Amino acid sequence: MARRVLILRNPAAGRGGAAQAEAVAHAAAARGLAVEIAAPEGAEALGQAVRAAEADVIGLAGGDGTVRVAAPALAERALPVALIPTGTANVLALETRAPRSPDAIAALLAHGVPRPLPWGRANGAPFVVIAGAGLDGMAALHAEALKKPLGRAAYWAGIARASLAAHRLSVSLDGRPPMVADWVLCTATRRTPRRVGARLLVATFTGGPALRPMQLAAVAASRLAAAPGVQLAPFRTAHITADPAAPTQVDGEPLGMTPLTLIAERAPVLLLRAEG
Repeated sequence: MARRVLILRNPAAGRGGAAQAEAVAHAAAARGLAVEIAAPEGAEALGQAVRAAEADVIGLAGGDGTVRVAAPALAERALPVALIPTGTANVLALETRAPRSPDAIAALLAHGVPRPLPWGRANGAPFVVIAGAGLDGMAALHAEALKKPLGRAAYWAGIARASLAAHRLSVSLDGRPPMVADWVLCTATRRTPRRVGARLLVATFTGGPALRPMQLAAVAASRLAAAPGVQLAPFRTAHITADPAAPTQVDGEPLGMTPLTLIAERAPVLLLRAEG
């Protein structure tokens, strides 16, 4: 029996999403897969489509926001998913070295190996790449208007504008005594570029403006463990407060202001990766 593939396309994500989804579907069908395409509109409809899918694997055409809103349903169903990057930044696709060509994506749908992708919730909102508070949240605010013209570079333009901001955050992990930090990130990206860890980690940044350039360089290179003034810790629940309140973000999207509660979900998303 042919492997059943459901390609779900976010109609609002990026340009050329429909054409890319069709190209992947054609390449998958050429490999003998049974393929259907759907374009649910909105987060609720996307989640419902995943939960109702009569498929063996999912192809998800969109950007980081598309993966983020689909994550709860994907984890609940334990359906392996292949990324079809058609969003603005596609950070998760870059971090996991997801293929871009329709034939390579079709090969993942046919023969990819499911690997766990950790994800979490920030004040109830799912995230799969990163969540943060302080400088990171302010950068997301500044970047919002720049995403269409600059794409992924909008985030770094936002960081440049936010880099002189001063925040004092209180971070408590799993009920332990709070730590003080200048800003906070939560991510599964660890020491080496484009390596996704098996669980989410909270990174707390201290040292003020003097260490900030080195810390930002470490974030860009996914080498947080080697950065000065950075502590990494696994967690199940993290609670972050600030006085005055600090901006927060999930997957590069402004979320609101602190307090921020982060929860590391136990059931991962199963991301299809190349064999070996």
